Amino acid sequence: MKKLNVLLLGWGKMGNVEGKAILSLRSELERAKRDLNLVVVDRSEERLDDARHFANSCFPDHTHALAAMRATGAPPEIVVMALNDVDHFPVFKGILETTPSVKAVFSEKPLTATQAEAENLYPLLHEKFVTLNTIINFSPVFDVLQQSLPHNMALTRFDCFWRKDRTKDTRPSTGIITDIIHPLGVVSDMFKQGAITLLGGLGFQGYLSDGAKDVVYEIDTHWMTAKNIPVILQASYAYPKQQREVIAHYKNAAGETCIADLQFDVARTTDHLVFSHYASNGKQLSQTTYTSKPEDVQTGYAGMIGDRVSAFIGWSLRSYLDREDQLAAHKTSNLESSRILQNIIEQIRKPNAPLIIRQSPALTLLTSRQG
Repeated sequence: MKKLNVLLLGWGKMGNVEGKAILSLRSELERAKRDLNLVVVDRSEERLDDARHFANSCFPDHTHALAAMRATGAPPEIVVMALNDVDHFPVFKGILETTPSVKAVFSEKPLTATQAEAENLYPLLHEKFVTLNTIINFSPVFDVLQQSLPHNMALTRFDCFWRKDRTKDTRPSTGIITDIIHPLGVVSDMFKQGAITLLGGLGFQGYLSDGAKDVVYEIDTHWMTAKNIPVILQASYAYPKQQREVIAHYKNAAGETCIADLQFDVARTTDHLVFSHYASNGKQLSQTTYTSKPEDVQTGYAGMIGDRVSAFIGWSLRSYLDREDQLAAHKTSNLESSRILQNIIEQIRKPNAPLIIRQSPALTLLTSRQG
């Protein structure tokens, strides 16, 4: 039985779930005649103690892990990235430049913290099988929307809301900017809008929690897609409740309108679609509501159901094993979509961005909203 050597970088909130998802597929891997060897890297000794109950071996950094894997004749074939965004680039570069055995990379998004870093990595990833955690795209609400939408409707606008309270989260953060790729990724990928350009907006910068560095934690922005559809986006880490919502507006030549309200991770395990159809005079013609169940979060491969992180790992692993021919990798990986996402982040971060930033502690804004 051929070894499948997987190097999992990080055993934190995401890595823990991803590692256990990989282990849950062990029997399936055995049927495919692959013997799983899971190696975990994490700088926290406490997290490594937990990981040792699950992994074949554990190390405090990737250099020690690579040395040990090579010494035992088991260099990594798959690398799974679950570190903080700022750590992606140096670790990826150190591994990819020295480890030709790597054939696949599964990563949380964004691929790197900056576009320059991503462009530096693309030549190293070109012949690899690469997946980013865009598993929200597999939500059943998109299929239901397509079934509900009259054929003569055209998109006119998107309203996006991606907000939650992160003021008590002490983990390192690069701010809300990397979170906006989730709703804008939905607009770009699922509504086939391509590149998205920032037109302007307002942001707030301050500390999220005690001891944390100042970051941009809230933005209210206006964008335009490559197909000239306007997008309004509000995103925040200082909002009393979680809200993950994309609202698509449609209109036809007769003046009828449709509104598709897509709500993700409602009560953590379900997605909602509220689809409304209006006559030209504003009278509501119909309204339907669809609520998904946890087992509806599919990956496109029979049998892989459950939470989105586990589904991402299941889809990535199965896709890779089905397509080990690297000539086909570019057809199945989503490396190109990462360029659009990286460009979205870069537009806000560049010095001359059309975004006004104001200084204000996040807790101050959160408290005013709770009151």
